[in-house]
Formats: sequence, C-alpha cells, structure tokens
Amino acid sequence: MNKQKIIVCSMYRSGGTLLFNILKEIVEKNKLSFIVEKQHTNWTNTEKKWVGPGGYEGNELLFYSYRNVDDVIFSYCKREKITDEEGFKKLTNNSKEGFKKWIINEDKLVSPHAICFSYEREINNREIELQNKLEKLFNVPISNETNFLRSEVKKFTDSLERMDIKTEFWPNHVS
Repeated sequence: MNKQKIIVCSMYRSGGTLLFNILKEIVEKNKLSFIVEKQHTNWTNTEKKWVGPGGYEGNELLFYSYRNVDDVIFSYCKREKITDEEGFKKLTNNSKEGFKKWIINEDKLVSPHAICFSYEREINNREIELQNKLEKLFNVPISNETNFLRSEVKKFTDSLERMDIKTEFWPNHVS
C-alpha cells in the first residue's frame, strides 16, 4: 500500500468514529506511515458532499461505514431527542424521506471508491473482529484486543426484535 493518508467517511450513526479510532490505534501502535482523518458533512447542509469522487485528491485510502438508512435516522433522532417530522426538518433542513434519498445517493457516490464496512454485519458488537480485519489489511500482527469495546454499554433496545411502535426505535439504539 503506497497511500499516505487514510480518510474515514461514513454514513451518520454507522460506526465511523469507531472505525476511525481503531484505524488510528493500528497506525500508531504499528508505526505505520499514514495520517488518519475522519470527514463528513453537516446534516443541516445537504448541499455539501461527503468525501467521495471529486471530494478528495484521489491518492488517499478511503474507508467507509454504512448502515440501514432507517436506523440511521432513528438513531440520530434518539440522540438529538427529536420526536416528530417537524423537529427533524428543523434540525436537518430536510424531510425524513428527502434526507433518505440524499443519504442513499451519497452512499452510491462514495462506496465504489472506498473499503466499505457494514454497521450491521461488521461493526456493531464486533470491535475485535473489525480490528483484526483491519490489521490483516495492513499486514500487521493480529492483537485480538482493542481499546474500543462497547460491551459495557446498555442499549435501550436490547430486547427489541423489530421497531417499537410507541417510540419508533429500532434495535441497536444506544440509550
């Protein structure tokens, strides 16, 4: 790998910060010659773009995390204590449906240019496995340990198997 910069970009609420922290730890621990950055745009300005085609120089190594778009919105609403469509519009300058279309379009632009990780399959509660995949990618020793385990975090929806009608929360929302 002859890349000098690693950029982590992610669909919101999809584990991008965890991916960034693990990559940064791997780079520092193994003294790799990369700079690790995390970039994404503000939800309130959908005119801005994520890092993707035309949004970076092209010689960076791009990592991207994504998640079910409905879960992205519900997780964000939970975190921001948004309880209705008007609150969502006020905060994001967009309807939920408009936002979903925007985020899906951005995903289609970014994902072909990146090393992609699914929140549901590769990130959530799989911190060690994610770190080991990244260590293999960089051809460094596998540590089987990480500083970023979330096993102690209590989730509001641990017992949910599908969306809760009353709260409109989906499984995996951290309380």
